[in-house]
Amino acid sequence: MKNILNIMRLDLTAMRAKRFSLGKAFLIMFVLSLVLGVLFPPLIIAFLFALSLTAVPAFIDIEDKNGGEMTFAVLPVTRKQNVIARYGLITIVQTVTGAVSFIVLKIAQILDISGMFRVTGELNSSLSDVLDLKINDYGIFALIVCLTLAYGLFYSALQLGGYFKRGKGSTKKSTARGVFILVLVYVAVAAVFIIEASSLNVQILHSALMVLATLFTALSAPFNGALLCIFALGCAYGFVFYKAACSVIDYESREL
Repeated sequence: MKNILNIMRLDLTAMRAKRFSLGKAFLIMFVLSLVLGVLFPPLIIAFLFALSLTAVPAFIDIEDKNGGEMTFAVLPVTRKQNVIARYGLITIVQTVTGAVSFIVLKIAQILDISGMFRVTGELNSSLSDVLDLKINDYGIFALIVCLTLAYGLFYSALQLGGYFKRGKGSTKKSTARGVFILVLVYVAVAAVFIIEASSLNVQILHSALMVLATLFTALSAPFNGALLCIFALGCAYGFVFYKAACSVIDYESREL
């Protein structure tokens, strides 16, 4: 356990080694997003999403510039400890960021300076008549934060898994693949909405959307969306543990 914590501290030290380091840049962006997030809550979600895309590549780039992989080959630490430390640090950073985001969202809801929660509440009321939603304005934002955090954990685990299995080159490929999948999902969702809004009557698509809407309503109803949040985060953390176990095996068999 001591070696794992030392590896984490070494990574954090490497991030703030320069006068204007990547770690300081992340910290500045985080503070700004929290302050401005009280005025405009979507900024918090945007920062959490950006962190999920850049956290792992940033750590790996710093390690590569400092020859970190060969350093761990000669330090009195095992490869298993190295893997656990990396997965642990990325997971802790994203989890802490998500937890603080919930607090800021609650403050933003109480103040509601921009009127964002009021508008969301009105939209929610109109949708409730159609979808029978039982989730309030804060629950909607909290659910989006949970889903963004779950995506970040899932995506970071994929990147770390590729890195420990094949090295730095695989991280760029997994990043490009992840962005492509994300864009593909957005295009698919946009296409579905366009088809539904048009005069086309695609019965299979309409039935599938009704099933998904019913499932979403059923999961989001209990405890103001908390059940759906727990389900999403449970799947994400489970995937992180799974990829960490796979990475231990892959990294042990890989030649540095």
